[in-house]
Amino acid sequence: DNLKLSVVHVLQRCDFSMDLTKELSFRESVKILQYSEKDIYEVEFLWKKLNLYLQRCSKYFSNEMKDKTFQERISEICSKDALINISIAFVDGMKIGYCISKILNGVGEISSIYVEDKFRHIGIGSKLMNVALDWLDSNCVNAITINVAVGNERVLSFYNKFNFFERHLVLKRTL
Repeated sequence: DNLKLSVVHVLQRCDFSMDLTKELSFRESVKILQYSEKDIYEVEFLWKKLNLYLQRCSKYFSNEMKDKTFQERISEICSKDALINISIAFVDGMKIGYCISKILNGVGEISSIYVEDKFRHIGIGSKLMNVALDWLDSNCVNAITINVAVGNERVLSFYNKFNFFERHLVLKRTL
């Protein structure tokens, strides 16, 4: 009954016109597959959508985000000594989300996570986070961090569900 109430609540929030049976079936059809660093280009088109979203959110640094390429971003994530894990969510063979996590010097990081807009608020982001956190935990990290761009604060409540909370604010001067 709690599951039914939860799914009904999700349906109401997302304005889906599916009935409960179809929604449960859809959620079960989501597949999360794990990939290694060599497959990072599998998420390039989704990352570009995330980058466009963050450009719209950014109050001060949208031009900096606009100028950033996928190659530059993966160079930041994939340093020589980092362990990389990539999880990709699929529905009917279509990529609908991803999460890149990494470990460097014993510290884990959720480096990038994105779910297609029409597939949000139905648990896919949570599935991706859980896979990433399980991988990080299995590698015995000392801490796990996530960076959130200013302007994208709406994701904080999502991260709070996984016990991530604001610790400090880093300011940057535009040049």
